[in-house]
Amino acid sequence: MNNVFLEAATNLENASIKKWKEKGGKIVGYTCSFLPVEIFYAADILPIRLRGIDAHSMEISDSYYGPFVCSFPKAVIQLAGSGKYDFLDGVVISNGCDTLRRMNDCWRKMGEDIKGTLPSWFYYLDVPHKPDGHAFDWYVNQLKKLIKAIEQQFDVHISDDKLKKAINTQNAVRRIIWELEKLRRETPLKITGSEAYSAIIAGTLMPVDEYKKHLIEFVSEIRSRITDFAIDKKRSF
Repeated sequence: MNNVFLEAATNLENASIKKWKEKGGKIVGYTCSFLPVEIFYAADILPIRLRGIDAHSMEISDSYYGPFVCSFPKAVIQLAGSGKYDFLDGVVISNGCDTLRRMNDCWRKMGEDIKGTLPSWFYYLDVPHKPDGHAFDWYVNQLKKLIKAIEQQFDVHISDDKLKKAINTQNAVRRIIWELEKLRRETPLKITGSEAYSAIIAGTLMPVDEYKKHLIEFVSEIRSRITDFAIDKKRSF
């Protein structure tokens, strides 16, 4: 298993995040894939997917969410209330579901009750659940507002050229991930589910250029496993 991916996937504040922070880089957490991370990379900001790992109780989050809400948003609130997300410079909440939409209110309320738990920049991105017609135009407008808010908060300029570069880089990563997925179809299986899971999750928790480099190496290593098996298969013992 790729140790870089495993370390990134199993730690809330992994080594890549710490290194980015030590260099003075900004980090923004987000809750849902509805957010185009390319916007943040175009602003030289590291976007990371918020997770609920290592939340060992719901003592804080139970005060803001009901008992029948799923564990993911409650775990995120619990971690934020415990100071585990203090390294974030901002957060973007979007309405991937009703409980995530409600997280916007719960986190803001918790910030009033527990000082220091609300990031200095806290943004709600309202997205449609249909990709056509008026809904699409509305989504584009929401993204334009998000870009403007990022520029104002972090004193950056998100140019069209930077966006195109970020989009091209992310698309290249997606193509490599697709190659990884195709390798999972091979018989016999040469990559475990935990390896694949760690590799995919790590991509939401590391700088994209660093991730791309490790991903290319990992796919190459997986391919060599399949080649090695083909050679071993010819042996008579």
